[in-house]
Amino acid sequence: MKFTDDSSPHLPSDMKNKVVLIGILFSFGFVLNPQPRIVTEKFFPDVQANFKSPAFHKKHGFTKYHEMMEYLNKLKSEHSDIMQITFIGKSQKGKLIPMVILKSETPKIPHPVKVWLQGGLHGDEPASTEGLLNVLESIVLNPVLLQRLEIAFVPMANIDGYEKQIRYAANGLDLNRDQTKLMAQESVYLKQVFSDYHAEVAVDFHEFRPYRRDFAHYNRAGITSRFDVMFLYSGNLNVPEKLRYYTNDTFVGNARKALDTHGLNYHDYVTTDDYYGDIHFTQGSVQSRSSATSYALTNCVSSLIEVRGVGLGRTSFTRRVFCTFQVAMSYLNSAYDRVDELRDVLLLSRKDKSEIVLKSTRKVSEEKLKVIDLDTYEETEIAVTLRDGFQSKAQLKRRRPVAYAFDTTIKQNKILVQKLRVLGASLGPTDKEMKCTAEYFIPTSVVKHGALFEQIHRTDIETKTETKQITLPKGTMILYMDQPKSNLVAEVLEPEAPNSFISYSLLEAEINKPLSWFRIIEF
Repeated sequence: MKFTDDSSPHLPSDMKNKVVLIGILFSFGFVLNPQPRIVTEKFFPDVQANFKSPAFHKKHGFTKYHEMMEYLNKLKSEHSDIMQITFIGKSQKGKLIPMVILKSETPKIPHPVKVWLQGGLHGDEPASTEGLLNVLESIVLNPVLLQRLEIAFVPMANIDGYEKQIRYAANGLDLNRDQTKLMAQESVYLKQVFSDYHAEVAVDFHEFRPYRRDFAHYNRAGITSRFDVMFLYSGNLNVPEKLRYYTNDTFVGNARKALDTHGLNYHDYVTTDDYYGDIHFTQGSVQSRSSATSYALTNCVSSLIEVRGVGLGRTSFTRRVFCTFQVAMSYLNSAYDRVDELRDVLLLSRKDKSEIVLKSTRKVSEEKLKVIDLDTYEETEIAVTLRDGFQSKAQLKRRRPVAYAFDTTIKQNKILVQKLRVLGASLGPTDKEMKCTAEYFIPTSVVKHGALFEQIHRTDIETKTETKQITLPKGTMILYMDQPKSNLVAEVLEPEAPNSFISYSLLEAEINKPLSWFRIIEF
């Protein structure tokens, strides 16, 4: 975007000093709480709530891992009829990652709706963990929702990061950029358990940073976010349209109403990016590397909830946990009230046989965004260039295959099959020879990036397809696309897709050499 007079970076010297200072604070991740008291008192005062998780029994810090385990074990000892604790794997530092299942022994319907609630995937976002602990306790004390729901909680997904209050896992990876490449052991454990659980509703709770380096460029002294909560739900065009709209209109819509009841502010998720020197705001999710889209591609109602909080320490902490609690309870109530409607939408989505979208573009428009001016401490609006993922348009499509096939005598295909199974795909060997029409991927351009992204050099690839009539040998590994998680399969196997195994350089490609797996168009 082009800066207007009142948001120009050409500021008086005293204002320049403020901008530089804000920029330095942003660069160091806010060692100090950047929020003036007047902003807290005027816009984000704490709320009265009777939360009982460990952090609310001390003045400083957040719930530690050992405190969480003591808290969960105590709840289980008192409610063992509806509460189970299992461990899905170990963090890189050797801490057992707990998952809690709440379910009734005598539900009112034969197959309760399965809901997945996750927090703490980023270690410096404590209200996500704290909120889920209090949701869990609320339900065990009043388990009426378990008449129609079964609920899985993973309250502290990134234990090593959480213990240090840093975003990343112990190996420096962002676990919410690792949903398809699966390079961190926590990612593999979490994804495998999520795949096995077959969630029909999945919500991943986070916090967002309300003071960003880019915000220092607006107005005289910078701005900060006005929102308590931001909703991130998928605009990926491989998520069936009916499911995308149902998620927004029903589940997100009801959560907005719940926040309205308590006078809390919300918006669809936006963040800033640099586009050739201009600041643009991106809205929504289209990338399957993160949870909101990755979950949605497995055919479930999915959202990532961002609560205002990173860098704020204990400031407005009860309010932040209250926001997490209210949104979580709203999603649970929506699932409870709409069992048949929800399952009808998921069934129709599974039957969707639309073409696979390999590349898409966001709609770009000029919009107004509500913010807090840090010079006047008043609510105001700024003009922004918005790149909206919820209004994406397809750039490149390919017809949907009947199946994908793999020769597992090839080493890299063994790795590929292993990752596909973690992602929840069902596949197996043929028990006889089979004739089919196959499409082979032939790379026409392969360009590897020089800069690292999440510890890998990404690959841009273009391919053409060649069609052949072939006979598959007995034992060929086949992945049929008539399965619930087929849209996520397409995202990782179609090489041009931005989060494919090829794009993450997990598998290598050479120009004019067919890739080691292929599409089956018909048998």
